[in-house]
Amino acid sequence: MWEDSVPHFIECQPDAWLAKYVRKIGEELLENVATNAVINRVMELLPNGESRVDLLNPPEGDMENVVHNGLVDIFDEICCVAPKIDSSFNQSTVLEFTGSTIYAKAKGNVVKTIEDKFRHTAAAKEVVPLSQEEGPDKLRSTSGIIAIGKVKLEEDAATENDRKLFENAAELIYNDPCRRFIFGFTIQPDQMRLWHFNRSYICRSQRFNIHDKTGRRYLIAFLLLLGFAKHEELGIDPTVTRVEVHSESGPPVIAYRYDVEDQDDANSKSYLTEGPPISESAAYHICSRATR
Repeated sequence: MWEDSVPHFIECQPDAWLAKYVRKIGEELLENVATNAVINRVMELLPNGESRVDLLNPPEGDMENVVHNGLVDIFDEICCVAPKIDSSFNQSTVLEFTGSTIYAKAKGNVVKTIEDKFRHTAAAKEVVPLSQEEGPDKLRSTSGIIAIGKVKLEEDAATENDRKLFENAAELIYNDPCRRFIFGFTIQPDQMRLWHFNRSYICRSQRFNIHDKTGRRYLIAFLLLLGFAKHEELGIDPTVTRVEVHSESGPPVIAYRYDVEDQDDANSKSYLTEGPPISESAAYHICSRATR
């Protein structure tokens, strides 16, 4: 799957990538965050080509965890500073990490779920959000993830890091019809690359050094995107609703309602999936029609 998708990659300068996917950020906000004492102090702990941290003799604990914790600390500080400078910034996500992977997870529920007891689209009008842990289907467990990051400290691990990120993105997009696209990033050891995965193409930035003045601003702009973008801007499709279909003979099953809007509301329609997909082969590929 990786080999099939490589021809669909588009690569651009980091500033072009940010201009495409990140809303315009005021210079005052960028400057205040970039010169923040806490953020700069944490940045000093992250490894770079000049070995600010001796990778052969790392501090206590796994060195990748030092990077993970550092990024989470920087993200948390940005989320504290940004709203004080620009009140339009409202935090929408949190960062968590496990293993060599960092996840940006939405605060609250990002995917609407309604309960359909009678197996038709006109069931419940009220939208009842469900927590990611509830319900009969494991798809909910990943519905809150809106970005993935992979960190490796070995420079020669760059291609493998990219491949693993790609595989994670493919799994998330395949598993969740409510998702239009997903963001990602890779770091190894101080070179960062930004990613955007959708069904038409995959766009990645050229690598940049997170310790350079310009590179640090790229990192901050990306974290601002993850922290404060609306859920629709982070890839969640507002026209798709997860439906919990009940029956008397067994546990609830998951279906999806697709809303097709028209300028004349009277002509707007909704379609509910029923039963397992006829075929899923196309949906396994990120760049595809995703038909099922």
